[in-house]
Amino acid sequence: STPEGSDLSDGDGARQVHPKPRRRQQSMPTESFDMPATTLASVPPPDGYDSVVANAVREIKQQITARGSCGRVVIPDWDDRYGAKLGPLRRFVESRPDKFTLTPAGDGSGDFTVAKARRPRGVAAQGGAGDVEVAAPPGDSLTACALAEIEEQLNVPKHDGRVSIPHWRTRYEPTLGSIKSFVKRWPDRFTVFAGEGRHFRVVRKGDG
Repeated sequence: STPEGSDLSDGDGARQVHPKPRRRQQSMPTESFDMPATTLASVPPPDGYDSVVANAVREIKQQITARGSCGRVVIPDWDDRYGAKLGPLRRFVESRPDKFTLTPAGDGSGDFTVAKARRPRGVAAQGGAGDVEVAAPPGDSLTACALAEIEEQLNVPKHDGRVSIPHWRTRYEPTLGSIKSFVKRWPDRFTVFAGEGRHFRVVRKGDG
């Protein structure tokens, strides 16, 4: 036998070279995978998610955290947009103590203010730290709202200086203290006159 690629003679003295046969390269079979296109629209919402409820909660939060809102929520078209499913605005807010705290005006008018729900420090909501609600409005806004309510009463013509805010204890006192102690911290705005017992009178600075 003659080795591959050896030189052979054709009888005339000419040498013929037979090249080595090329080995065929075997290609590995390839598989194609059709990956389904994933879009945000195809991702299902979390269990229990309700877009109507989420929109209502978001809109209320936007109002109560807006500068100068003082917790007042006014959604004129609530009945048209949410009423059929969620009921009256006040009832909806009261049904979500995990999100909001509702404070009645206390004057029989039916008015109310809304704040974000408060939780004890260090206590997280179910579902992770991202769901924890913080006390709101923030300190500066809460102070501004308290001052605005006091001055609103003092601006009434012939006001006798007695300040009465029925929801002070629930809305302001946990952060700002009693009305009397709060007003005393603003000597550039108010003058406090002691009365009998625990009573006192407040006048705006310069009013006398």
